[in-house]
Amino acid sequence: MTAPSTTIIVGAGFGGIAAARRLRTLTGRRRPEQVSRRLSAITRYGLEFRCAEVVGVDPAQRVLEIAGDRVKADALVLAPGAHLTLDPLPGAAGVAHQFYELDGALRLRDALDAFKGGRVLIAIIAPPYKCPAAPHEAALLLHERLTRRPGPEHFSIGLVTPEPQPMPVAGPTVGAAVRELHERRGITARFGAKPARVHASIAISAGSPPSRAVAGELEFADGTREPFDLLIVVPAHTAPTFLRESGLLGPNGWIPVDRGTLATPFDGVWAIGDATTVPLAGGGMLPKAGVFARAEGETVAQAIAARLLGQGESQRFDGRGGCYLETAQGEAAYADGQFFAEPMPVVALEPPSRGALGRKEEFARDWGRWY
Repeated sequence: MTAPSTTIIVGAGFGGIAAARRLRTLTGRRRPEQVSRRLSAITRYGLEFRCAEVVGVDPAQRVLEIAGDRVKADALVLAPGAHLTLDPLPGAAGVAHQFYELDGALRLRDALDAFKGGRVLIAIIAPPYKCPAAPHEAALLLHERLTRRPGPEHFSIGLVTPEPQPMPVAGPTVGAAVRELHERRGITARFGAKPARVHASIAISAGSPPSRAVAGELEFADGTREPFDLLIVVPAHTAPTFLRESGLLGPNGWIPVDRGTLATPFDGVWAIGDATTVPLAGGGMLPKAGVFARAEGETVAQAIAARLLGQGESQRFDGRGGCYLETAQGEAAYADGQFFAEPMPVVALEPPSRGALGRKEEFARDWGRWY
């Protein structure tokens, strides 16, 4: 009789949930409650759920330090996501908004409700970041929101990034198509510009509730500046703290994995999702996106099942996937990619359509059902 084994999955995002669900079978328009799920609900699938901070990991021994406990795993899957921070952009704290976390998105919603007009600036601190389409989608949706009536009489939207073009890993054709979407709406974009510091003043006026007005400038590494009245920042993404002394991180600060199996150099330890670096032809890395994390999770689940049940090799992750870019006006575009293609990834962007928006919404509903 085979002895019981323990598989531990760190993280409950796209990759972690996909791995857990699959392994068990083998072995701004929406309110917060519409985009939130209780993670504890996954216990109905026969899974144990523990909400606690992981403070350390010994990958050689497959041991986690969790809230004072040391937990040993027979198979360990690391899917902790990325840590988001404004630290590399001095002056941003308390001034800049962001939409990558629910609390930040709600504060941004309130700021947009109070916005009287002026310059909206979306700034990407540094790649890589989750969902390469997100900042461009945000600019398009913000334009739609601010052009509605009632709204500010005068506004402009700008986007700045250190990247050479929109969604660089998708190639120049997709980048040009996204630029055109911006240009149609008068959204200005500045590429190859690295944000370095925020200079801002905040004025709070009397009232119930009191209003808050911000005016400032974003300084770049070359010393130039750009003014703003509302600053939205894509935070810098880094590996979670507990990984930094683990010996798992590569020179670029992420966990290097075999791109077909998602295995780390440590036996019985896999990593998936945003905390990893998956190499691509041409020197790039696989985008940090939920669709890939989900596929990676299923690949790793099959590998663990094969390992535990002695079934030989399992399927390999093929690097295929895509994402939706909501373009406003009831439409979305879909980018579909073969990211392991040689000599470069091959990505195509479908023109915006109502059908693509419907598929995007169904994708969100499908993911919600996993919880």
